[in-house]
Amino acid sequence: MRRLSIAVVATVSTVTFTQIAAAAELPSAMPVKAPVAVVASDWTGAYIGVHAGYGWGTSKTSVSPGDSWVGDPDWGNVNAASTNSLKMSGVFGGAQIGYNQQFKNVLLGIEADFSYFGMNKSANSGTIACVPNPNCAGGTFSVNTEAKVNWVSTIRPRLGWATDNTLLYVTGGLAIADVSYSQSINFISLNMDDLPNTTASGGANAGSVSNIQLGWALGVGGEYRLDQNWSLKAEYLHIDLGSQSFNSTYIEPAPSGRTFSVTHQQDVTLDTVRLGVNRRF
Repeated sequence: MRRLSIAVVATVSTVTFTQIAAAAELPSAMPVKAPVAVVASDWTGAYIGVHAGYGWGTSKTSVSPGDSWVGDPDWGNVNAASTNSLKMSGVFGGAQIGYNQQFKNVLLGIEADFSYFGMNKSANSGTIACVPNPNCAGGTFSVNTEAKVNWVSTIRPRLGWATDNTLLYVTGGLAIADVSYSQSINFISLNMDDLPNTTASGGANAGSVSNIQLGWALGVGGEYRLDQNWSLKAEYLHIDLGSQSFNSTYIEPAPSGRTFSVTHQQDVTLDTVRLGVNRRF
C-alpha cells in the first residue's frame, strides 16, 4: 500500500507540473481592437451637376414724361396705361459647377450655374379715348408692353453645416441675366389740341431694350449624399435683376413740330425653386 500511495502522488505531481509548464508556454491573448468610429462624409472637392425648377417673377414698368408730354391733359391716362406689373412664370433647367472645402462640420464653397428660362409676358391696354374736354375730337391711344427673361446665371459663395450625409447651407452672390423689355404707346389724333397730332396712320412713342443685367441672388438649400460621388440638392433663390430703361421720341408733323418724349423703365425680380443632382470628384 505504501508503494501504491507513493506512485499515485508521483503521478499527480508529474501531471500538475506538466500542465503548469504548458500554460506558461501559451502565448498571451491577442488584444481586442476598439470599434472604428464612423466618420461623417467629407464634402470637400469639386463637383458638376444639372438641375430643373420652376420660377415666378414680376416685371414692373413705369414711364416718365418729357418735352410736350409734360402738362398734357392726356398724360395721366397714358401714364396709367403704361405702368404695369407683369407676372411671369415657367419651368427652367440648367447646369452647375462648384467646389467645397469642409472644416469639421462647417463647409465653405462656391458655385456657378446657368439656367435657361425663356419667360415672357405681355399686356395690351386696349383702345382708350382721349380725356373728355372741349378739345377732344375722337383721339385714341393704346399701350403694348412685353417683358422677357431669357437666361439667368449666378455665382454664389455657400456657407453650410454638414452632418453625416446631409448638408444645409445659405448662399448669396452675383446674378447675371439676359432681360428684354419693349413698349409702344400708339396714338391717333388729327386735332392739334388733342393727343399729339398725327397723320391718319397715327404715331407712337415706341422702343425696346435688351441687356445683360447685373443683380444679386440670395437663398437657402440642402444636399443629401447618396454615396461618395452622388448627391441630390434642393434650393430656393430670390433674384433681383435691377432696372433698365430706354427713351422714345415722337415729333408732330409740320407745322407744329412739337416733340413728345418718354422714358420707359423696367424692374425685374424672380423667385425660383430647383431640384438637382451633383457628381463629385
